[in-house]
Amino acid sequence: MTYLYAGLGILMMSGIVAIFNMSLKITSQPIQAFFPENKYQKNKFDVKDKIFLELLQNASKDWGFGNNFCDKILSVINESPSEFSDIGNYTESLPSPSLNEKISDSCTFIDSNHRVLIKPKSQENKSFYFFSCAANLKKTDYCDFEEN
Repeated sequence: MTYLYAGLGILMMSGIVAIFNMSLKITSQPIQAFFPENKYQKNKFDVKDKIFLELLQNASKDWGFGNNFCDKILSVINESPSEFSDIGNYTESLPSPSLNEKISDSCTFIDSNHRVLIKPKSQENKSFYFFSCAANLKKTDYCDFEEN
């Protein structure tokens, strides 16, 4: 009986040592994380978004609603070329095909691969909706979230 218990003890100890060695091999491997390139920040689209948001923060009620509001945004950008030099090349774009109430009837602007959607304030909605994306214009003229 003593030999049986000694044999079982040796088997248990060797199993524990084997598990310990495997865990050391797993944890000692270097972590090889691959982060995809952030094209949004690389192209400074985040900075341009911030400028658009600052412009909207300074918007007043006399800017109007709908198309008047969209035209006013472009006119303010063109009237102050030094202040809005980073967003001076934006032009009106195709209207969004989305039926989502936060996106439909929004002002759409585009410059190269950056698309900006701004839903103006309304009687029901007391704040703006602002969306932007790095659009892949080779595939489509819209952001991914507009088509889904």
